[in-house]
Formats: sequence, structure tokens, C-alpha cells
Amino acid sequence: MLVVGHNILRLFHSKLVPQTSGLDWSPCGAVAGHDVQCARLDVPMDHFAEEGSTTAEKTFSLALTRLVGKNATKSLLINPGGPGGSGGEFVFRRGEQLNKIVGEGYHLLSFDPRGVNQSTPKAACFLNDIDRTVDKALKPLDPWTQSGDFYAYYENLAQACRDIMGEAGAYFNTPQTAADMNSILDAVGQERMLYWGFSYGTTLGQTYAQMFPERVERLIIDGVSNQIPWYNPKLSSADEFDSTDAVYKGFIQECFKSGDACPLAAGYVSAEDLRTNLTRTILDLYDDPIPVYINASLHGEIRFFDVAWDGIFPSLYKPTTWPQLAENLAALMQGNLSVPFQAWSLPENEWSDLYEANMVIVNSDLAPRDQLTRPKMTRREILVAMNAFHNASTIAGDTEADSLFELESWRYARSHSFVPAERVKTAHPLLILSTSLDPICPLISAQKANAVYEGSVLLEQRSMGHCTVSMPSNCTAKHVRKYLDSGKLPKVGTTCEIDDPYFNKPKDESRITKGLSRDEEELAAALKALANDPPWSKSALYRRAR
Repeated sequence: MLVVGHNILRLFHSKLVPQTSGLDWSPCGAVAGHDVQCARLDVPMDHFAEEGSTTAEKTFSLALTRLVGKNATKSLLINPGGPGGSGGEFVFRRGEQLNKIVGEGYHLLSFDPRGVNQSTPKAACFLNDIDRTVDKALKPLDPWTQSGDFYAYYENLAQACRDIMGEAGAYFNTPQTAADMNSILDAVGQERMLYWGFSYGTTLGQTYAQMFPERVERLIIDGVSNQIPWYNPKLSSADEFDSTDAVYKGFIQECFKSGDACPLAAGYVSAEDLRTNLTRTILDLYDDPIPVYINASLHGEIRFFDVAWDGIFPSLYKPTTWPQLAENLAALMQGNLSVPFQAWSLPENEWSDLYEANMVIVNSDLAPRDQLTRPKMTRREILVAMNAFHNASTIAGDTEADSLFELESWRYARSHSFVPAERVKTAHPLLILSTSLDPICPLISAQKANAVYEGSVLLEQRSMGHCTVSMPSNCTAKHVRKYLDSGKLPKVGTTCEIDDPYFNKPKDESRITKGLSRDEEELAAALKALANDPPWSKSALYRRAR
């Protein structure tokens, strides 16, 4: 049964999707001395439509972006995660650093997945940004005390999504996007897939490897999600929080260990003493938020949600933000409340449409075939299901509430037939990357993927953070380059250390780069810049997906 789903998709794709004849690339900018080109590509709305069906002739338009490698003979497709992350924006933001890692032999080719950013039509649930901002103000926060509000809110939002997207909303899903990647390959005249996907990009990469294993030449998944519960609403995905609180604990241990470099540690006799006091302070905010008055036009309160969900949880993704996180938490503990208030408690000026694309794609992947007719969970039953997530992580488990309530109200049934197989042999084995402690895509998910894909190798980077690029590691970067260039995988059991400490004292900076060649210095700078890439916006983090 597990094999039937992806074989059906492959059969439909091979029979019905014509090869595209080239792209009209246009200059659209430059990054670090490299030309950047953009193009559009029309793809079938439904790659798997039966001939003669009403969806067979309809198309979506994808926005493509590539950074031109100076000696490139192949294109490396990249996906930044999400779902909902813009590949085009990623090329402009971090193409320079990725180019330093992979070298000049590859065009860095990315795209806005169907429904995202510049691709059309858009996965949208609001007509304009004004409606989006108004809706944000109405959104409930606490699922335990506002479960009725959650239920009503998502009933209305789901209907708005249906009204605005219409038929197209059923086809913003990952299997269709995986098939889109073949259309992109065909359009650039490349037979085999070279791919590097981060976070949700690992779900997309695994889906591609399952559907089209014969086209895999190089496929890297970094910060790996568990694809089995991703596509099965009957399975809990609470293990995505398997390491979240462990990373929080690790942050505190590294802070205490660094001494004067971390102001949060001042006055505590042990890391455990610090963690106990800090956690108690944060949890107390749930029932007793602290009022903050700065002036007549700037005042409010510091709540548990502000500190845990807007402050700590996003920072767990990116350890390079830990020094600033420690300063803000130290100010909270010392009563200097204006600092954490202005960092975390003020409303966002904009409500990114990334949230909508994220929600639409996740639910389009997850909703069952009988979504519109099945008995729905009551709000009380949803709260029971939430217990697994609440127990998995004190800091972030309750952020799963949005996903659970959304799915029960979702107005689209599943339009794909993809079911992940338990064992897959690809034309060339995968390289799987993971940190030791990832706050949202734990090592255990990478280990499960390693067991699925024959011949794959899991490289563990001995660090904390989301995806290996969250901390600089020359060791990891060299393995990526070697795999792309030669196909050679690391030995089974290979681990890599990181190059920088978590709390970097100023005198340590020169030590980190001392004795490096120019190329090594440039690579070190690129890895540091990638590690400093901002985490997802807090609105997107309050979700099942990344």
C-alpha cells in the first residue's frame, strides 16, 4: 500500500506532462559579481490530472531565479524552507554565501514554489494587506483559555481561503511542487536532479526522491522533517519538538559556561540554578503578565507568549542570536522591562503573507480525501490532542494549536495520492545533514530518513540550531562540496564540529580566522553570514511547518 501512492503519481507524470522547451532568462540583478537572471515557467495546475478532466489544461506560473556560476555546467536547485519561503528572495539574500560553499561549477537555481511570493496564482486568504493586518489583531493567542475563539477564528479563515483561492487552492501541495521541479529541469535541459533543501525543503526533497528516484543525481536534505506524519493526519507529529527544550537547556548551559560573555549568567551558582529561575519567571508570566509603561504612547505588558514564542523559540533556531537573547532575558530578570518589551511585545508592523502560503501548503498536504465529509474533532478533542505537544515542549509545544485547529476547519480535500514509501532506492544516494539538537527538525527525523533511502549517509554536525548552516562548520561545508562535485559520501558515522563558540568573546575573533588561507577566510565568512541569516518571522513560527 505504501508503494502504490507514489507509483501512481509517477505514472501520471510520465504520461501526461510534456517536456518544456527552454526558458526566456532576463537579467534581474547581481550578487557579489555574479549575474542573476529571472524567468517564468508555466506548469500544469494538476500534473496528475487524467486526460480530459477539467483540470488537465489549466496552468500555474512559477517565478524562477538563478545566480549564474562562472564555470557552471549544471544547475543546483535550492529550497530555503517554509513552506512558503521564496527561493528568489533566498538567491538574492544568501546566494553569495551558497556560491562560496558549492563553487563556480553550479548555477544556483531556485524558484518561488506554486502559490508563493511572485508565482501565480497566490496561496492567499486575504484580498489585501489591510485585511491581513485587521485579521491579525483578531487572532486569539491562548488555545487553552480561548479554544472557542480559536475554533470560530479558523472556521472563518478557512472559508475566506476557499472563497479567495477557489479551485486553485486544492493544488498548492508538495507532490505537485515536486513535479514542478521536473518541469524546471526539463526547461533548463537537465536530465538529473541536483538539489539542496533546508527544513521544509527536506520534505520537498524527500517527496521528489520518492516520486522520481531515477532522476536523482545529488540530493542534500539539511534539517530533516519527518515525512510520515507530514502526510498522515492520523499520526501525531509531536516528535518535532523532541529536542526543543533540550536546545533551550543547551542555550542556558552555554551561557553559564561562557561567564562574563553572557550577562544572563551573572549571580547564578550553576546552569541548573539559572534554568530553574529563568523558567519559573517565564511560566509565571502566563497567569501574571507584567505591565510596562514607557510613555503615554508606548506601553503594554510582557506575556508568556511574548517571551517564550516571540523571544526564545525563534532564537533556538539560530544560536548566533543567543548573545542578544541573553541580554534581553537578563534585562527581564533584572527588572529592566523596557528592553524585552520593545524586543518582543510590540506588534509586528506587517503580517507576512508567508503565513498564508505556509498554512495552505501544510493543510493541502495533510488533509485526508474525506476532509469535507469526515466527522470533525470538537474543540475539546483538539485540546486533548494538544497535550502531546504541550508535554513535549514547555517553551513551544502550544504553538501547534494553530495547525490542529486549522485542519479541522480546512475547506479542501486532499487532491494528491502521495503516500511515502518505507524504502526507496535512488539513482544516487542522498546526503542527509542534521545538527545534534535541532529545535524543530530533530536528529531522530534525520535518522528515520536515513533508514528509508538506500545507501544514504547521515552526517551529524555536533551543534545546536536548525539546519547545519545555523552554525559555521568548515568540516560540513567541505563534505557538501565533495558530495556535489564527485558524488562521494562521508563515511557512515561521520560527525563534524563547529568553528565558532556560541558566546563569542571579542578576543576570540582573531583566533577563529588565524592561519587560514584567503579561500578559507572567504568560506569562513560565508558560513558565518549564513549562520546569521534571520530565522522565520514569528507569525510563521507559530505553525506545524518550518
